[in-house]
Amino acid sequence: LSFIMSITTECLTPGYHEPGSKWHLAPNFSTTTLADEDSIEYAINLILTVKNKRLAQAEKQKLIRDVEKAAKGTTVRDLKHLQEHEYNTMEIPLLCKIYLRHLLKQCFTYHSKQELLAHDFNFGVAIDWNEASLVNTIAAVRQMGFSYDECCEAAIVTNNASVDAAVHYALLDGAQQTNAYNTAKRARKREKLVRLTDDDYAEYMAYFNHSKMQQIEQDRLHKQWTRKLQQTNLNPQIALSHKNESIIAQIDAYKQMALRLRSERERMQRIKEDIQVTSYEYFVRGLLAGKRLNAEQMLQWNGYRKRHAITQQQHSLVLHRCGYADEQALEALKTYVSGGVDDQEDDDDGEEGGTNA
Repeated sequence: LSFIMSITTECLTPGYHEPGSKWHLAPNFSTTTLADEDSIEYAINLILTVKNKRLAQAEKQKLIRDVEKAAKGTTVRDLKHLQEHEYNTMEIPLLCKIYLRHLLKQCFTYHSKQELLAHDFNFGVAIDWNEASLVNTIAAVRQMGFSYDECCEAAIVTNNASVDAAVHYALLDGAQQTNAYNTAKRARKREKLVRLTDDDYAEYMAYFNHSKMQQIEQDRLHKQWTRKLQQTNLNPQIALSHKNESIIAQIDAYKQMALRLRSERERMQRIKEDIQVTSYEYFVRGLLAGKRLNAEQMLQWNGYRKRHAITQQQHSLVLHRCGYADEQALEALKTYVSGGVDDQEDDDDGEEGGTNA
C-alpha cells in the first residue's frame, strides 16, 4: 500500500510535458515501473487512484474484465502487445483509455530485477554483475538464505557499501524496504528518464478516426448555420439580402452538381449499352456460325433477348452487323426441328450408306 501511495503522490503532479503541450495537465507516470508479470488489475488500480475515482467492486471488476478481454490476457505483457486499432475498439471510458496509454508510454516495464536496478540506479545502462566486489557481496548475502534477485537488489541499493549494509537491507520488511529503495533512488538521482513529445502520442489519438471526424465536421456546420440563422433573425434588414445570396449560391452549386451527375450517368449508360450490344453480337454470331437455326437455338436466342432486355433497335443493329437486313433474311436458315432430330437424321443417313455399301 505504501508503494502504491508513493507512486500515486508523484503521478498526481503534472509537469511531465512542457507547459505548451496539450498533455501538460496529464498525470506523470515517468517514475512508475511495471513488471511484465504484473497484473492488469494492478495497472487499473494505479489509474483509478490517479483519477481519484472510486468504483464499486462490481464496476471495477467489469472494467478489468473488459481490458483483459481486449488484451487477451491478464498481465502487463499482454497490454504491451495490443495494436492501436485494438485500443480504439476497447469498450472502456475514454479518459481511462487515455490514462492507460499514458501509463504504458511513460512508465518503465522490465523483464527481470536486474533490468529494473539498471534503470533506477545506473541511468538504464546494464550493470556489470561480474565485477569482483559486487560478486563477493552477493555471494556473502546469499549465504544468509536470500534469493539471487534479493541479493542483487540489496547490493545495488546500498551502493555496495558493505556486506553488513546489504544484509541489513535484505532483512527489512516489505514497507521499510520499499521506503529505503525509493529514498536511495531519489538520493542517487541515477534514474533513466525518457522525454516524450506530443508526436509520441499521435498513434493512439487515431481513436478520432474518419467517422469521428465526419461527426465533428457535421457538428461544426450545424453550429455555424445555427449562428447564421440567429443573426439573420435578429436583423430583418440584413436577413433578406444575406439569405437570398446564400440560397442562390447554394442553388447554383446544386445545379452544377446535378449537371455533372447527369452527364456522368449518361456516359455510364452509353458504356453499358455498348457492352450489352457487343455481348449480344458475339452470341448471335455464334448461333449463326453453322448457317442454320433449329428450334432449340431459336429458344436460346429468344431467352437471351428476354434475360438481357435486348430492344428491337439493338436486335436490328446486330443483325445488320452480321450481314442480315432483317428477320426475313433469317427464314432461309430456320429448320424448325430440334437438334436431336437433325442429329438422328444424320445418323440414319450414315447407317443407310453403310448398309448400301
